Amino acid sequence: MKNSQVSSAIHKQVKQAREAFLVLANLENLHKNNVLHELAQALRENSAEILAENASDMAEAQKMLECGELSASACNRVLLNEEKIEQMAQNCESVAALPDPAGKIIQATRLDEGLDLYRVSCPIGVILVIFESRPDVVIQISAL
Repeated sequence: MKNSQVSSAIHKQVKQAREAFLVLANLENLHKNNVLHELAQALRENSAEILAENASDMAEAQKMLECGELSASACNRVLLNEEKIEQMAQNCESVAALPDPAGKIIQATRLDEGLDLYRVSCPIGVILVIFESRPDVVIQISAL
């Protein structure tokens, strides 16, 4: 894949992420929680497929370890198992149980008669997270 193709693919993903953010940012708390519960359910229902894909990742990580391109600890972090998948699902459910921080008044200041200034919490938008060798991180970050 050429650099221009990679750049184009990245721009497409960023645009899709931004569009998804705009939808998610305007969801009611109940709907956001439903998404998290559905994600937890999908993790559980698709654990066999997830583990099969992870086995492929582990084989590649093992090759990198043998070539000195990956440390043993990084290689170990790639590994998923049923317990980790269940923990990922439970983490999604734990986030769903938290109060929704969006739309909360953090601070209010009266500047003048009839002129009030409010600091209100809101979704921050799209963020880029770079991580290596921990497939469970994608679920943790997505849930938050």
